[in-house]
Amino acid sequence: MLTVPVMAQHEIVSVSYLPFSQDRLLDWLNYKTAASPETEIKAAGKRLLSRLREEGFLYARIDSVISENSENTHKTRWYISPGDRVYFGAIEIHCGLTDSSGWREELKSPEGEPFSEIRLQAAMQRAAELFAETGYPFVRFELKNVVFQKRENRYIARLQLEIRTGNAVTIDKIIIRGNKVTRSDVILRELPVKTGSRYNRLRIERIPDILSRLGIFKQVASPRLVLLPDSSNGLLIEVTEGNATTFDGIVGYIPPVAGDKNANGYFTVQIQTLCRNLFGTGRRFEVYWKKPDRFSDEFRLYYEEPWLFGYPFNLGAGLERIVRDTTYIERSYSFNGSFRISESWRGLFAVKQKSFIPDSAASRDQRLARTIISSGEIGVRYDTRDYPLNPRRGLVYGTQYTFGSKRNTG
Repeated sequence: MLTVPVMAQHEIVSVSYLPFSQDRLLDWLNYKTAASPETEIKAAGKRLLSRLREEGFLYARIDSVISENSENTHKTRWYISPGDRVYFGAIEIHCGLTDSSGWREELKSPEGEPFSEIRLQAAMQRAAELFAETGYPFVRFELKNVVFQKRENRYIARLQLEIRTGNAVTIDKIIIRGNKVTRSDVILRELPVKTGSRYNRLRIERIPDILSRLGIFKQVASPRLVLLPDSSNGLLIEVTEGNATTFDGIVGYIPPVAGDKNANGYFTVQIQTLCRNLFGTGRRFEVYWKKPDRFSDEFRLYYEEPWLFGYPFNLGAGLERIVRDTTYIERSYSFNGSFRISESWRGLFAVKQKSFIPDSAASRDQRLARTIISSGEIGVRYDTRDYPLNPRRGLVYGTQYTFGSKRNTG
């Protein structure tokens, strides 16, 4: 037996002009079935009226809903009376603070817009964020009075808004929790807020990203303002330490060539140790050794001291030695550093010297000269990543300029 589906058609009829298309009204209605119980029809009507009131039609109502059924068609027609549209009028603000810092403009931004509670709440939320940037995170808004008037052929709503900011909040103590290895002073020196400073929302919200960029924490929770037993204000920062020390080692054995009684086997080795938080101080230490065959060898050693003499200045030193068969030896020495320009920008510099020392046979037979290369580098780096090891957002950019000289000494 062939069943013909019933087609559902819906139409919204307004007794006066509405500045919205039929498709938009039907989207707000969100009623797509062919036939539904009366409860679903009422729910769809509430959705439509709610959206109309968000657009300033506070007195909108549904007059009737008429359904027409035919053999293959179910048509529903909604008759609505939108009423007059209401707009925001002047917003009278009462607040004890004289310095607005932009929050007055935010609160008055809805003036002239269609009246809706959502618009007013959004303006108050933006103003509350600005208050929190100037040390008032516990601001309260109280709507004292709303007066509806008709002016110049339009209805307006005049509001009286009272703001209670309370006292400015000062961070009396910074509490660090969860650091089992990392010293608290290592964390405190990285923070953009200090003990005794006024609460600032923007600076505090940047703390998780700043600490995550150190590469020693697995997770940094959003800081919380807490009330201490002595009625002072504390900023609680909870961290979860990651594995800041890694060790990789590979050892292999190469057996002697079959049939050669004079040949001997040998071991190959590759070992790398990296510590990004030596003794919980934020110091960096790296050792790398690789021996791929009998006659080749690579060794690298690096150490970095952060916050030299208590300033945001990092200084590192490294050395490297490479032996290639019996052909040449390469030695490198380097000093590099970085200094903080801002929370996202760092200046970079480095001084390096690299020397190539050929074996006597390679110097004679392959005409390899003994060479010394001295170079310097300067640059900048911009980094806004939230977690460098596995970033979800942010941008990293760097540019460096290298200059140097090369001279043959043999």
